[in-house]
Amino acid sequence: MRLEEFTNGEFYHIYNRGVDRQTMFREREDYLVFLGYLYQFNSSQSIKTSRHSRTTLVSIISYCLIPNHFHLAMRQEQDGGISKYLHKIGMRYAKYFNAKYGRKGRFFENAFQAKHISSDAYLEHIPRYIHLNALDLTAHDWRNGSVRNWNDALAHLEQYPWSSHHAYSTRSQAIPIIEMRIVKEMFPTPKEYISFLKQWSQAEISTLSLSDLLVTT
Repeated sequence: MRLEEFTNGEFYHIYNRGVDRQTMFREREDYLVFLGYLYQFNSSQSIKTSRHSRTTLVSIISYCLIPNHFHLAMRQEQDGGISKYLHKIGMRYAKYFNAKYGRKGRFFENAFQAKHISSDAYLEHIPRYIHLNALDLTAHDWRNGSVRNWNDALAHLEQYPWSSHHAYSTRSQAIPIIEMRIVKEMFPTPKEYISFLKQWSQAEISTLSLSDLLVTT
């Protein structure tokens, strides 16, 4: 478990990948198990506690699972909440994956990485950065603001099931992972979110340094 302290009420960008860049999610079931853990372990109480009476460790505002890594953005709600939450998920998922695929040894490359989301501008940008990571699985050059076919790129995001893009674009969640009250404060309507998403995918953002957001994965 990480020793550094996170501050209650502050937002953080969390990311990690498999050791030696190995695939973390091989099958549909693996993604579903990890998403289940994102919801299940976000509580300081028994996992049998009703969702309506849960005391959450963190508030998750966006996520994206890629075959060999994941991104999360969250706000800490309780002392030690982020470390406890990521520790539980990491330990349980590594155990699940190793048992399923008959492997041994370290599963994650390192302890999870974290960046403090230190401004409102950063907070506004991070969900779309996280969601656009799904385009790394395509030929769309979103990282350089050079998406030539936006409709095709958006279609991929809409079809990609392993990110919280859908919670923003349709307000739909199969598993209630995302704290929608925060999402609606940032993007009151899905149309505003889609417009904001398109803006960055097709032109460089000058108001925020890309080095603040980009992660080598």
